[in-house]
Amino acid sequence: MSISTGRRAIAATLTAMTLIAPLTAPAAAAATELSASSTVTTTTATSGISLVPDSARRPTASTVVPGRVALRARDFTVRQVLGFDSGQSPLQPAAGGQYCDTSNNGATGLEPTPLGGRQWSWYATDGSVGTTHVVTAWADGDGALADLAHDTGACRFDTAGVEDYAVTLADHDAFAATYRVGEVHTAVHTVLVRNTLVSVTVDDWTGALDEAAEAQRLAERSAKVVARTRLP
Repeated sequence: MSISTGRRAIAATLTAMTLIAPLTAPAAAAATELSASSTVTTTTATSGISLVPDSARRPTASTVVPGRVALRARDFTVRQVLGFDSGQSPLQPAAGGQYCDTSNNGATGLEPTPLGGRQWSWYATDGSVGTTHVVTAWADGDGALADLAHDTGACRFDTAGVEDYAVTLADHDAFAATYRVGEVHTAVHTVLVRNTLVSVTVDDWTGALDEAAEAQRLAERSAKVVARTRLP
């Protein structure tokens, strides 16, 4: 994928974004199932955007994610601008790269969903890098992190075109993985803070960035801010 193609992909992504249908990261992510022995098996899912879960799964309580937990332009190694802010909405994936259409992603429709959430998408104007930052509050943060690691939640990863998928971290308070779609290298890093998931997905079109280190650094930076809030 050329940089110009990357620009067009980012532009198309930003054009399609809406509050009630937050998009996945610019590249498709891997659908995985992490077993107790940490082996990874891809599962079947169709590509697409994060869709509003059906009303039967809407949370019964609400939690406000404060805007101050958002990343700032100065936080990024590569200069990026904010392209999308979902505002307050519990209808969020746990991490960028997931999609929430339960009619096609393998979910039953009964999986827990966030009590509250907010999503931000950033991109470099030269088309080299894109970043998705998601903060979600849960009734059971441990369960939400386990669903993310096992790919068993209401929102799940998309397998389209994914190569070299690898789980690099899966423990009681964090999850990380890397993968590639064509020339786009992607890393996701998620940190559990009490019952809140802080997740950053970095897509690198040029290969010039250590996307795994960048995703971890940004997620941990936001997690420190979340730790000082009243989020559950």
